[in-house]
Amino acid sequence: MEDKPKAKVRKFLFKPATALLLLFSLLVMQVFSVYAAGSWENVGTAGFSAGWANYPSLAVYNGTPYVAYMDNANSNKATVMAFDGTNWVNVGSAGFSAGGACYTSLVVYNGTPYVAYQDAANSYKATVMKFDGTNWVNVGSAGFSAGKAYYPSFAVYNGTPYVAYQDDANSYKATVMKFVNDPPTDISLSDNSVEENQPSGTLVGTLTSTDPDAGETFTYSFTCTTSGVDDASFQISSNQLQTDAVFDYETKSSYSICIRTTDSGSNTFDKNFTITVDNKIDTATFQDVPTNYWAWQWVESIYAGGITGGCSTSPLNYCPTSPVTRAQMAVFILRGIHGGSYTPPAVGSSTGFADVDTSYWAAAWIKQLKAEGITGGCDSQNYCPEGIVTRDQMAVFLLRGEHGGSYTPPAVGGSTGFGDVDVSYWAAAWIKQLATEGITGGCGSGNYCPTNPVTRDQMAVFIQRTFGLPLP
Repeated sequence: MEDKPKAKVRKFLFKPATALLLLFSLLVMQVFSVYAAGSWENVGTAGFSAGWANYPSLAVYNGTPYVAYMDNANSNKATVMAFDGTNWVNVGSAGFSAGGACYTSLVVYNGTPYVAYQDAANSYKATVMKFDGTNWVNVGSAGFSAGKAYYPSFAVYNGTPYVAYQDDANSYKATVMKFVNDPPTDISLSDNSVEENQPSGTLVGTLTSTDPDAGETFTYSFTCTTSGVDDASFQISSNQLQTDAVFDYETKSSYSICIRTTDSGSNTFDKNFTITVDNKIDTATFQDVPTNYWAWQWVESIYAGGITGGCSTSPLNYCPTSPVTRAQMAVFILRGIHGGSYTPPAVGSSTGFADVDTSYWAAAWIKQLKAEGITGGCDSQNYCPEGIVTRDQMAVFLLRGEHGGSYTPPAVGGSTGFGDVDVSYWAAAWIKQLATEGITGGCGSGNYCPTNPVTRDQMAVFIQRTFGLPLP
């Protein structure tokens, strides 16, 4: 009998355990291949994901491959990666979903990646997210389906997202939902005024939109159905309204514009705004405080606030280098507290101080300063109205004026922050607190000069900072 040819047997090159491990690795690691010229070849490195990649979903946009998957290396949350021509890189953060993301379905529409998935963080209902260029954000509400959503399939047509899934809430039958994009309902502008004489490109305010849809993105433009008459005087950069001209209050003090907000679904909302120009003081009020004087801004500030009328009226002077008396200090502090139009109650039959007669020009002011607990006088019976206010006394006056007559500053601790004010000094805690609040930086070289007299130009700075008066 003729012998039959024997079957040739090739020796298996791997041990069974090794072969099983290799097969398992191929199954669980992300591999992306492309069919080219009759063969499949890898796009980038095989097994590029950090860990197991379950339920991978693929999309290609303008030649760029994207892949979404449930990422075992990131607590089974959703990860989307794109191939940049050399490497696979994350789109936003890896593992960006709130919880596990089963059955991912990926679409890239007009350059924006969307992913739908069964959301373990929301009772396994359907969730859709999109990448806004910085973060992954929900499209509508997370977990929007009525029940668990199995095997979601996602699509976008003319900007409208659709998702189909096996619907646990309806006997596991098919359900299709679409996202209805409501239009914006309002625009807010953080500020609607700008100072005159500022360069083109000066920020006016930041724009925000109100929209019923969570996670919406917006663009802003001067494309209202009815344009604002002054639109051309402004520009918009992202969500910031900026000037596009140098404004002069004396020429034009207000501008009318119309801004349109457009959401991701091309829905729009138009709103008119009036932008006012603030008049900047650019001339000197006092003859002895010209605009190039170091304290000009602060002196003008307290004058505009009604805190001072100067030291003389003809000519109108402020006497910036003159020391502040305790009588003058009473007026400064009370007007700082109550406003420039404040007048104290009538003095009555006594000021409460032996050295301040009821006929004294500042009698009512001094009596009220005591009534509000800001001063107890210079000793048990007197106020010393013509005495010069020193920098240590000023700290007490200012802080009690700001916080109330019963105010006590925090304990001074181990240092006042000034080389010439020891922690044992009577006003140490007051001086330290004044510096903490940014009202003073000292007199220079790390010192405070506590016993130096306070001049009227210095007092203008202290009053403006303490009571937050606007600067010109």
